[in-house]
Amino acid sequence: MKIYIHSVYLLGFFALSACNSTTQGGEKSQALVAGSQQLLDTTPQQTTATATSGLAAFLFDAIEYNFGRVPEGTKVKHTFKFKNVGKQPLIIAEVHPQCGCTSSEYTKQPVMPNETGEITLELDTSNKRGQTEKNARVVANVEGGTVFLFLKGEIIANEPPSAPYAKPH
Repeated sequence: MKIYIHSVYLLGFFALSACNSTTQGGEKSQALVAGSQQLLDTTPQQTTATATSGLAAFLFDAIEYNFGRVPEGTKVKHTFKFKNVGKQPLIIAEVHPQCGCTSSEYTKQPVMPNETGEITLELDTSNKRGQTEKNARVVANVEGGTVFLFLKGEIIANEPPSAPYAKPH
């Protein structure tokens, strides 16, 4: 019964956060470690989903990348580097970006204990403006099964081209 309740909770969470690109200013981003209902603060330099029963475990330098201010149409690309600090090989089953404007690449081979891997996210800022935060759900053999990575920043609107001067007839 508890598994069913957690599943319903997670489905509701994902449905509500489907493709909302704008956040309210000043809010601190947090990552949900699925299954445990534990929130991880994304601001520390090191964030990990710890393994308790001999599972694999991520240790990221950071799970959030702030790309600052970029003009609309820029492709923002960032590589999140991690170390497997668990006791088993870390296997990433999938990296699922929040919406179609973000793509991902990741280490496909098992990452052995004390070895490193990478997850790269690329955000296409075309047709986006203002404060933006996008996430990607990383599904792996870690406690809770899921970790979130974040790209955030401000997208500046391009200036519309000025109309050519027309002479009166």
